Amino acid sequence: MKKTYVTLAISLVLSLGCATVNAHPLAWSMSSEYVGSIGDQINSQLDKLFITGHSGDTGGSNAPQDVATLSFQVGVNEYYAQNTPITGELDFTFTFNGVQKKNSLAYSWVSPGNGTVDYITFKAPASLTYGYYLVTFEKANTLSSRGGTVQEELYATIIDPPPTIPEPTSIALLTLGLLGFGVLLRKKTRKVDWPSNNPPQTKL
Repeated sequence: MKKTYVTLAISLVLSLGCATVNAHPLAWSMSSEYVGSIGDQINSQLDKLFITGHSGDTGGSNAPQDVATLSFQVGVNEYYAQNTPITGELDFTFTFNGVQKKNSLAYSWVSPGNGTVDYITFKAPASLTYGYYLVTFEKANTLSSRGGTVQEELYATIIDPPPTIPEPTSIALLTLGLLGFGVLLRKKTRKVDWPSNNPPQTKL
């Protein structure tokens, strides 16, 4: 019976020791930002780029999540624009588990002029680390429009820490459990003393 209890205790301690920091969902959110007058060469507001941030939580999945909507609003005054790429960065804030970090979305705008289609391409924002967690952003597709607004989604993957990384409290519980098991083993080991009036027989 004692052996059964010891086995159950060891199993419980080991299961606690393998608990990881991704045991519950952690919240994330992305800020909303915009930049205007992209490609402005005649002192009037032309194209605009909007970031509409979303929010969610890890949900125990490493699948890509839709973190923001990118909106490219094309104006009507691009007749004097040159076919020269204009690059820039739109800063945003990504918050994970209450921790805010700055990041940026790099873009490149080009218009052939004469009222034709305007294009804007993107680079993937830099990855962010939050303790053991890693947030990696995907590259959004190119947006193009002759006039009006077109949209594209920005996705990011929040990678949970590997299951082999236990929490500090779990490590402490595992250590205590192993120490207790050692004490039980020591109690079961007893020193055998021969009676003084009946010493062991030795063969010659």
